[in-house]
Amino acid sequence: MALDIDNTSKHQRYVDVSSAELAELAVVRGEGRFASTGAIVVETGKRTGRSPNDRFIVDEPSTSGEIHWGPINKPVAVDVFDALWERVQVHMTERDSFLSHLHVGADTGHYLPVEVNTEYAWHALFGRSMFIQP
Repeated sequence: MALDIDNTSKHQRYVDVSSAELAELAVVRGEGRFASTGAIVVETGKRTGRSPNDRFIVDEPSTSGEIHWGPINKPVAVDVFDALWERVQVHMTERDSFLSHLHVGADTGHYLPVEVNTEYAWHALFGRSMFIQP
């Protein structure tokens, strides 16, 4: 397990932690529990599904004409996104975090690296199950 500690903030940053270690950390941190089968069980709270009415896409010139805008794909201005992104970045510096370097596209012609940075170990575990591990 790679562990970076920011000595100025006292928050830990776990980098590219294995699935088994993420599951163990989730249980140790009180984020979930192990079922009798060994699977991890978490309570997601009142938001238990997708929010199709909360999909916003940055309206910018390179892709604006390619998006099917409407009640599902709603535009948001670049400056609004930038302000929200800044808030997220500040939020993530104020707590432990889990960073996973993953990718989408199994074919090299469609390979796209992604970084999944989460506040909870179980969220990072979910990301590892959704994307391809290098």
